[in-house]
Amino acid sequence: MKKFNLVLVLVLVLSLALVGCQSGTDKAKDAAEALNAVTLSAEDAVKIFTDKYAGVSVDDISFEMEKGSYVYEINGFDDANEYELEINAADGSIIKDKSEKDRDLDDKAIDLALLGNANELIESAKTDAGEGFYLDSYSIDVEDSGSITKIDIEVKNANGKDIEYEYNLETKELIKKDK
Repeated sequence: MKKFNLVLVLVLVLSLALVGCQSGTDKAKDAAEALNAVTLSAEDAVKIFTDKYAGVSVDDISFEMEKGSYVYEINGFDDANEYELEINAADGSIIKDKSEKDRDLDDKAIDLALLGNANELIESAKTDAGEGFYLDSYSIDVEDSGSITKIDIEVKNANGKDIEYEYNLETKELIKKDK
């Protein structure tokens, strides 16, 4: 009887493990579906942020998958406060809205006129990576030195292989590529 119970427990554990596993192809398909659901551009998300926080400078924009949906996270600052807004990229709803009085004096504002270059660089990264790669995430911020606004882009394929690109958002120059 003990042997039967042990076998039953092992079968149950293995079954649960197999159900919990998802193939790379399924993950890529889910990501593609989530990307197809995106209706909001980075510019639209920034407008939501700046409409809510007029006069606030934007210092970081990121786009990534969270709980099965793509989300924009936008951070900004003014003379006294820091602000964070998470926006659902599919429907524009605000997921998180946070502000605090703890201001980092090293924050540097993004030149929002450069946002138009982001889509071109994302397409460049996907083309360079090759067939089967899709956008996983990206972030835009100003380098610590304050001299470069950069975009970090990560693309993945169905096998889970990822490639990271870093571009100068202004000059569109590739700074770094990690495989």
